[in-house]
Amino acid sequence: MKLRLWAGSLLLLPSLAAARPANFDEVPVLFKNVRRETRVAADGTSRDKWLWHIRLQRQDARESVGSRAIRFYRNFESVRIIKAGSRTEGRWRALTDQDIQERGVTDDNPGFSSLTEMVLNFPDVQEGSEIEFEYEISTRTALEPGFWGQSFVLDSGAYRAFSWNVRAETPLFQALQDPTGAFEVKTASGGRELSFSARKPFSLALADEDDAHLGHHRQVILLASFLSDWKVYGQHSAKEFDKRLEGRLSKGDEDFARSLRKEKDPDRRIQKVLTRMHGKLRYFGDWRASEQMYVPRSLAEITRTLSGDCKDFALVAIKMLKLAGLEAKPVVILNSEESPGDFLYRIPTDNVFNHVIIRVTDGERSWWVDPTNPAARVNFLSDEIAGRPALVLDSAGSSLLPVRAIAPEDYRTLSVAEVIGEKDGVSKVRMATRYEGFNPVAAGEQVKTDGLRSYVEQHVQRLMPQASLLDVKVDDVDMARDTGDLRGYTATAQFENFWVRSSAGPGFSPVREDVIERFRNLPLKDRGGDILLGKVYTYRESFILKGFRLQGETDLDCQVRSPWMDFEQKVVSDRTGLIYQSVFSLKRPELRLNGETLPQARRLQKDLRACAGRQLFLLRAI
Repeated sequence: MKLRLWAGSLLLLPSLAAARPANFDEVPVLFKNVRRETRVAADGTSRDKWLWHIRLQRQDARESVGSRAIRFYRNFESVRIIKAGSRTEGRWRALTDQDIQERGVTDDNPGFSSLTEMVLNFPDVQEGSEIEFEYEISTRTALEPGFWGQSFVLDSGAYRAFSWNVRAETPLFQALQDPTGAFEVKTASGGRELSFSARKPFSLALADEDDAHLGHHRQVILLASFLSDWKVYGQHSAKEFDKRLEGRLSKGDEDFARSLRKEKDPDRRIQKVLTRMHGKLRYFGDWRASEQMYVPRSLAEITRTLSGDCKDFALVAIKMLKLAGLEAKPVVILNSEESPGDFLYRIPTDNVFNHVIIRVTDGERSWWVDPTNPAARVNFLSDEIAGRPALVLDSAGSSLLPVRAIAPEDYRTLSVAEVIGEKDGVSKVRMATRYEGFNPVAAGEQVKTDGLRSYVEQHVQRLMPQASLLDVKVDDVDMARDTGDLRGYTATAQFENFWVRSSAGPGFSPVREDVIERFRNLPLKDRGGDILLGKVYTYRESFILKGFRLQGETDLDCQVRSPWMDFEQKVVSDRTGLIYQSVFSLKRPELRLNGETLPQARRLQKDLRACAGRQLFLLRAI
């Protein structure tokens, strides 16, 4: 993968009358000129010359302008700085050697990865300053022999001038996604010369909009490649991968894998291989081009060091699964928080993948499995790879296939709280929470940072926001042994003023899903961007309210259905008290606003305000 310096400063401004593209004087960072000149040989080696001219327009963006990083792989790329400096109040200051720092991006095992970062520090920049730097990256060895292809994605920002010119010894294919209408594409010399250029200044940033978000379909994406389809891409790497599979694991690992053939359930065979691997191997968590892009180290080297990157883990997993009687292939994919969309894969390029997983097959059944994830389960996928296009590498012909998308039930939080009526001004709450699948709130990391008691206190208080928390006792905790993730807990809490004595009191609203609260109050009129809702998941909660009866609002039962989220709540009353139940499911991570979806979004907002805004008024039974 080639990592390049990308433009982009996400603009977040206060909400005014209407959403519109931001004017040049409103953006914190203005790209006055971005120019890229690329020369490509027939063998896929290349030379890239970049020029960036950037103006800092707001002091709060100083950090992003004052330090710019150029990433490259030292083992097959080199960087030469041609010119770099800043201009403040008309004075030009060229960078010195002391202002340029070269460092490894990862240092957990220096020398294992060649991913390097050259950082340009501009110490004197302030509001109104401009920086300008020009550099050249030479690629000595093609990542996939005989192939060249690059994608260039422009993030949110405003641009006065932009151009990318490519000259190759081989005819090129190209694709352009341009929602701005500013770009033109020209070809010459039988397709061996290609030019993308902006005919006019353009802005990808939004002004006057709360929670501004531009989905990938609103990005400018430029693609250039030797190939027009993915079938022949990666065949060399697939052959090299197959050669590595001819190596040997340790005798113990091979005997273990063969013993799994007697296990009839293929799910259990896969899970046992994953468990075995994570009991022995240490994962280095980035894409390390130690040889070539998709080619792992040998099985002997991985076994000797008991460590590796994603392609090393894929090699070991495939070897063991084949010995266990299953078929498996390496798969390259983009591992990222936001989905890249489909256009990025219109034609083959090198820099749209950064991770290797595997695809396991047994007859007509298939599984997408990430061997590097210590919490990996056969029927669950991380939402950072689910639903993405993925390339299955095969020496007979690669296949671009969609990975199964995450369903709300893949990420489940189940919470039950039993509320025991007031005694001497204090109510007791016994609660149990269980996380199934992958915990969408990364509870394990939060527990490590804040401590278990603090984490549980925050969640207990979240359930009862109208009451005063007096004390919390953590009764039981279930932590995943291999990952440290929090899988569940039980706790007992004491509250003061949990219930109210009349319907004139503040009441109790159990619904506090953050995405509901944010969406209910988000302006939709004249909105120019999309809405990023969050991660797909389901949250179920039940409150058993012993010794309470309902007074005031009685029509609490309601349902909300939409393509993006569902919500349901109901209250059951009997002579022992009340039971409140709710289910919230976020089904899509993003709401794309357009003429078709806007009426649906408005209806959803109206329904949520009517349903999720209702409050329970409680009265202690006498």
